Amino acid sequence: MRSMPSPHGNRPLGDSLSASFSHCLLFAVKRLALAAMLTAGAVALTGCYSRPGPPDVAEEQFSAAQITVEPVNGQYVVVAQVGSPGYALVLDSTWDAYRGKHVYVTIRRPDPRFTYAQVVTDLRLLTAVETKESITVFARTAERDEEDIEDEYRMAAQALVATPQNSEGLIVK
Repeated sequence: MRSMPSPHGNRPLGDSLSASFSHCLLFAVKRLALAAMLTAGAVALTGCYSRPGPPDVAEEQFSAAQITVEPVNGQYVVVAQVGSPGYALVLDSTWDAYRGKHVYVTIRRPDPRFTYAQVVTDLRLLTAVETKESITVFARTAERDEEDIEDEYRMAAQALVATPQNSEGLIVK
């Protein structure tokens, strides 16, 4: 009686099953390692993307300068009235809030190395907040080059858009 040739070549059947099992095990380990690396990368990216919450706000109103908001071409402009053209108005951040946006700005004092005319000056800052949303502006003051600003934000201005509870239209405070 003739024996049939083995589909596994000259190797005994047990050796080919062992090799096949080793190959499957190696493939499974590689897939598991890849999945672990992708998961670790996703977790790392999520941690890098998160940012802290909005800044803390003091109870008192902002009083260092008169700040108002004006609607201009469908967006709000923050206007700060200061005592000389040496001041700077800087947008720090914008945050989503309940029924609108909160905008945080810093008024930087003039550089003491230079002399500026003492004349009332309007500083204007265009925001990305559309006039169909309400806006609340929080402000603080800082020296020209101060990095770790200790002054807290205080509410400085507000523009409320009409809602079902407030049907009076745009109210600028």
